[in-house]
Amino acid sequence: MTDRLDLPRRYRDQIAALLREHVPGVEVWAYGSRVNGRSHEGSDLDLVLRGPDLQRIPGDQLLDLTEALEESNVPILVQTHDWAGLPESFHREIEREYVVLVGGAWRKVPLGDVIDLVLSSVDKKTKDNERAVQLCNYTDVYYNSFIHAHLDFMTATATDREIAKCSLFSGDVVITKDSEKHDDIGVPALVRQDIPDLVCGYHLAILRSMPSKIEGNYLFYALCTSEVQHQFHSYANGITRFGLRKADIGLVEIPLPPLPEQRAIAHILGTLDDKIELNRRMNETLEEMARALFKSWFIDFDPVHAKAALKPPQHTPPFITPPLGGSRRASAPVGGLRRQYTRQTLQKARALRQAQTDAEGLLWHYLRGKRLGGYKFRRQQPIGPYIVDFACLSRKLLIEVDGGYHVQRKDYDERRDRFLRNEGYRVLRFWNNEVFEDCFGVLERVYAALEGPPPPPEAATPPRGGSDGEGEQGRGWTREHARAYLDKMEPSIAGLFPDHFVDSELGEIPAGWEVKTVGTITSIVGGTTPSTKQAQYWEGGTHCWATPKDLASLSVPVLLKTERKITDAGLSKIGSGLLPPGTVLLSSRAPIGYLAVTETPVAINQGFIGILPHEGISNLFMLYWSEASHDEIINHANGSTFLEISKGNFRQLPVVVPDESAMKIFDSLARPLYNRIVSNERQSRTLAALRDALLPKLVSGEIRVSNAESF
Repeated sequence: MTDRLDLPRRYRDQIAALLREHVPGVEVWAYGSRVNGRSHEGSDLDLVLRGPDLQRIPGDQLLDLTEALEESNVPILVQTHDWAGLPESFHREIEREYVVLVGGAWRKVPLGDVIDLVLSSVDKKTKDNERAVQLCNYTDVYYNSFIHAHLDFMTATATDREIAKCSLFSGDVVITKDSEKHDDIGVPALVRQDIPDLVCGYHLAILRSMPSKIEGNYLFYALCTSEVQHQFHSYANGITRFGLRKADIGLVEIPLPPLPEQRAIAHILGTLDDKIELNRRMNETLEEMARALFKSWFIDFDPVHAKAALKPPQHTPPFITPPLGGSRRASAPVGGLRRQYTRQTLQKARALRQAQTDAEGLLWHYLRGKRLGGYKFRRQQPIGPYIVDFACLSRKLLIEVDGGYHVQRKDYDERRDRFLRNEGYRVLRFWNNEVFEDCFGVLERVYAALEGPPPPPEAATPPRGGSDGEGEQGRGWTREHARAYLDKMEPSIAGLFPDHFVDSELGEIPAGWEVKTVGTITSIVGGTTPSTKQAQYWEGGTHCWATPKDLASLSVPVLLKTERKITDAGLSKIGSGLLPPGTVLLSSRAPIGYLAVTETPVAINQGFIGILPHEGISNLFMLYWSEASHDEIINHANGSTFLEISKGNFRQLPVVVPDESAMKIFDSLARPLYNRIVSNERQSRTLAALRDALLPKLVSGEIRVSNAESF
């Protein structure tokens, strides 16, 4: 095959249009003198028509085509021949040199004819008598088009037989075969590399290509087409849960071009995906750099600790541990020590005591006044950034009584429990219904824990200034560590940070910095949903309108577009109007914590808090502060069905605000990283749109690849 055809483009396009009109789905090759370089101005154009499955084309179609070509204004004679009516020797002659003028549809074959199919039964359990494996589970496939070694696979176990049957190899395609929704069936992912001990998990199927018939990379892209996806959805059966049977998977039909064409198609689409993946990894690195810079400067205060460690040693008073109780004594600093909790946390604890649930009230009846074995309990007790339902501090035992909304915040509860365990506490959790239905059984478990051995004592807190006592408030920084850290900083940047701390309501903060509330450094706004019953609010909309769903699928915190748009009339129903680019969006419920910076004007629904930084406050500072403060934001949320952080509570959250020079230099360093992230994301969107446009045309054969044999 060649890509050379001696024919002006306008005539070529006109002939191709007539061919598509009169013989749709037929592949048309040009051959002869206008392809082999021997043509002159009056040479004929020779065409051969290859019908579906190379069957004969109906005579009336050929006649209509001939008449249409004769009536056209193409100034040369166009001769057409039916491939099925030509001798085999002529086929071989044409195949030596031809040009695909119009791509026809590839023949379609059932998947069962070209793949080996394996349904996995490997579950997530860990058993002592099985071998440890990495498990590629449902979410790994559903949320990733490509399976790479950098994915965070869970650890499980499998039998030798399961490992032999369900191990994954480069070129395998894995699809989802069971789900609560039928349109989540058949989602494919391509295994891009061999990964040691990687096994396919339950609810998935392995499609392993037969090398002599189909190429694995092409198989993946063929499965991505809407036509094939529709077949999967049609075969899915079930009522509350949908699934694919092995036999039905084998019946799904895909286009099957020759192997060289398969490799060429996979190469073109794969090159686009490779660039998108490279951009994703680059963005991941850039975002981590910006996040690490924020944490080092504004959470860990590393530059200040380093400079403090290099100050001459000073005598400091003995270190005094503050009370953990909710009394007023805890609101005053002791020896300049960092507090265990904030004033806002203490205020919330008091409010929770007044609004206790019925289950908490019942359990408190038996715990209060040392009624249980003489042990003293406190209720709604602040510990660090958290508030626990009940605490026996002398035995370091904490009790949590959970309602139904805790099902939604499992990850948060695990982080909270991990923090409390690291502080030396034991945590007992009970559901509300356990307290109501078996209160005395709950009390027996609590009493057994009280009488059991306490956790080992914590290590003594080192003196301020580090383990060797060097420097004031060095917090474990040695002089060598401090010098090495500061040597890596530009002197002009290091000079922007103070060399000591001062006390504040949040504990020690860098001198010259302030504790302010979110509401004093930003404007906080919400949104709403214009009535979806009013067509004038939505049809023909031009303004981006965001919901948390738009943020859920973002790989980076950058919002370039939204799924839905509203009209001017719809926008008029939203009090906050159109928020400018640079606004930080925080999802305020179900779940709390999706974050993005808008790169286009956008209106928002009621599921957001919009953060508009005041002059002198970097939106990137607020972005990474919101991310780092996730647990504190959750701690100030309310709700019985699902948690929600109100705008009022969010405005009251405290923020350690650096001085103007430190804020500016942070923005100047983080901004280029962010801008590169935005640029990469825009490019990836463009590449993805190109890939999605090419995919169905290449796989169907509508567009053919020149020189496919070279791939």
